[in-house]
Amino acid sequence: MPSDKSPLIGPLEDQGRPRSESLRLLPQQVAELNERWHIVRRRGCLMNDLVELRRLSHMLVNVLTGTGMERAFNGIRRVDERLRHHVNTQVRPPTVEQETIGALIAGLRSIVAEELHEQSSAKAPALSIPEQGSAPETLPSPLVYVVEPDGPPSDDLGLQLAAHGFATQGFANVEALLDAVLKRPPQALVVRVSRSSGPEWFETIRILKRTAQPPMPVAFVLPCRDVHARLQALRAGCDACFSEPARVPGLAVRLHHLIGTHQPSPRVLILEPDPALLQLYVGILRKAGCEVCSTADPLTLVDLALDFQPEVILLDPHMSEADGCELCWLLHQEEALLEIPVVFLSAESDVTRHERAIDACALDLLVEPVSADDLVERVRNRSLHYRRISSKGLAPSRRDGATDLARVEVADGHALVEEEIARDEAAQRPDGNRALCNAPQVQSLDDEQRRHWSRLIHSAVTEKRLFLVYQPITSVVTTDRMERHEVLLRMTDSEGEAIPPGTFFASAKQLGLSRLLDRWVVGEALAVLAERQKDRPETSFFIKLSEGSIQDDGFVAWFGRSLRSVLVHPHSCVLELRESDVLAHPDRVRNLIDALHALDVDVAVEHFGLVVDGVRLLRELKPDYMKVDRSLIQELSTRSEQRDRLQELFRQAQYHGVKTMAAYVEDPGDLMVLWRSGVILVQGNFLHHPEPEIPDAL
Repeated sequence: MPSDKSPLIGPLEDQGRPRSESLRLLPQQVAELNERWHIVRRRGCLMNDLVELRRLSHMLVNVLTGTGMERAFNGIRRVDERLRHHVNTQVRPPTVEQETIGALIAGLRSIVAEELHEQSSAKAPALSIPEQGSAPETLPSPLVYVVEPDGPPSDDLGLQLAAHGFATQGFANVEALLDAVLKRPPQALVVRVSRSSGPEWFETIRILKRTAQPPMPVAFVLPCRDVHARLQALRAGCDACFSEPARVPGLAVRLHHLIGTHQPSPRVLILEPDPALLQLYVGILRKAGCEVCSTADPLTLVDLALDFQPEVILLDPHMSEADGCELCWLLHQEEALLEIPVVFLSAESDVTRHERAIDACALDLLVEPVSADDLVERVRNRSLHYRRISSKGLAPSRRDGATDLARVEVADGHALVEEEIARDEAAQRPDGNRALCNAPQVQSLDDEQRRHWSRLIHSAVTEKRLFLVYQPITSVVTTDRMERHEVLLRMTDSEGEAIPPGTFFASAKQLGLSRLLDRWVVGEALAVLAERQKDRPETSFFIKLSEGSIQDDGFVAWFGRSLRSVLVHPHSCVLELRESDVLAHPDRVRNLIDALHALDVDVAVEHFGLVVDGVRLLRELKPDYMKVDRSLIQELSTRSEQRDRLQELFRQAQYHGVKTMAAYVEDPGDLMVLWRSGVILVQGNFLHHPEPEIPDAL
């Protein structure tokens, strides 16, 4: 177990290397600095760790001195100065300072990669930059200039934007800004205006925006919500406007939208009875990178929309089976589809027909023949606007209604009422925290029961009777400063009485609602996690997924959009899969885990150890966590064969680099045996009961 006296890293060996060799290894060293910083934070910023980290940062300062890589040199110098201050004063950095250091280090990787590339392009022979450990083979971080006209630019805004994937540079005067734009145009400009900023600054930005090539979006951060200042910003070419204090996550999302980075393909549903036109529109949109679902049958439109969950619906309003106004009415009877923009494609020039479209709540109308550019631009704009609305996932209108669960899915990832429900009843059940067949009255629902449970579940959603509870997950490693909680779902009836989770979930599963309930839970949990990480960035949530989500082809795309809309820290969201579900769908689970890892989301396999070849899952699927089944930790202190089995599972997990967990810890004797067996994380009512409010870390 590490202590204040145990070294974090071994001896550094870069002293004495030739400069060319040091530069060749620079990407690996910066990646190592980033990795070690995460370890330092997880261990609580111990002073010995900071001393060792400062040795690495100081070495990198020496490597970059005199290389001409000014941005990389300035970045590592700032890191080194901050670390030197805390080492010399023997004061651990507070949370805000940790965020600043982390943002500086995070931005170094892309800066180093860009400047090495610039050097290799300007000189021969080019530097050989190894693939291993270098910046990811993705597009470089978008360059954003931050302008603060009334004084020297502060690091704060730029550093926080760097933590959200941008390369930033600050300016305080017009001449320096104009010179930089001519030499290296940014992909976006952020103008932070103070109360003393004069109209000349707005005029400067207006001219710059009008003449910049390539065009660049401009975001203003204003000192207040004054309408006159906003009008000045608008007339200066403002694309997005924020008031102080600016929420950086929201600003980052808007910048990514404006630049076009991190944007999933627009999802478009087309209804067109003419085969030639249908083929034409589908071809245009797919060539533009859209995901397209199409049909010529108007009577299938609603079902397709519920299944595909488009961001834009294009339809011909003139069909014999159902016209556009009737179809809009049908679509808007489904809460899940209520806010999806509908665009009519019509050759009709009659103004009254256009008025009917507006009355039917169609948001837009394209008069045929429509050009490819107009079609793509309209779809992208409508899709972007819909995503902005959807990202406000806590809005009541996005969580209510008859089909709320599906609708939540469209919005911001609201979605899940599933195995969490099984949690309470699982306390008396040996097979874990999911109710499968323990409630005979719901094991096979008849028509009356299906109607009853359907009404009960939907009314719980519309009347806000679904809620989350949180149970802490405790680390036995005393230096582990991470704060972990498992997120569980609860529901009450109309009288306020708790409904047994097992019974509720079993019914939801038979009604086909478990997948949608999963999304409700995930969406709610992500919103809470993002808010909590503002003050407690070390927080992480463990969230269960049902078999329905494993079989849901659209889950990963939806989940990715939800993550981008809330901007939680990487690896702070852990999705839990049951061992039995993993074994039932090995190929799907393998693809799911790979996709989640690509999103920096960790995976846990729970109820682990019930099958003989369970260890094979650790080797082949490489999950991040393994949570042993409850049956394996019962009466541990008195059953030697159980202890041996558990120790072997933990040994195998550690061999494959999988973190070990145990739930349902109800006895201090069992806790001691688990600790001796090599468990890392534990939870259970003995330690803390689930609560509606997130308890402080244990």
